[in-house]
Amino acid sequence: MRHSVRAVLLPLLVPSLVLLAPGCGSRPASGPTPRATRRNFDVITREEIEQRAWSSVFDLVSTLRPQWIRQRGPDSFTGQATPVQAYLDNTRLAGITALANISTARLHSVEYLDGIEATARWGLDHGQGAIVLRTRAQ
Repeated sequence: MRHSVRAVLLPLLVPSLVLLAPGCGSRPASGPTPRATRRNFDVITREEIEQRAWSSVFDLVSTLRPQWIRQRGPDSFTGQATPVQAYLDNTRLAGITALANISTARLHSVEYLDGIEATARWGLDHGQGAIVLRTRAQ
């Protein structure tokens, strides 16, 4: 009985493997396909900044990444709603309202750190995250 099952299945499996094998290749014959360009939602690049004339960094952020400045619920550790913090070249600003007084002219990039990253870097009052401005080198 064992030999009869093998004799029946073997002729059926071999042709199906031959038909399926060419579709298992990892690359197409014409070469690699270009990767889709993926936008990083945690960073505003210099290219995005130069797309138009912004009146301030606050205008830039509130237009391109409004979710960064949106107030969220209370911090799970302290139980209080702490504001999103802002930094200019690693110098703490007086909050995100200070972004309205900063020009985008010398700005290289703007990055958002979520609450976990910001708390690990600067302490417990960063549960809502931080916006980090980086200027161009002189």
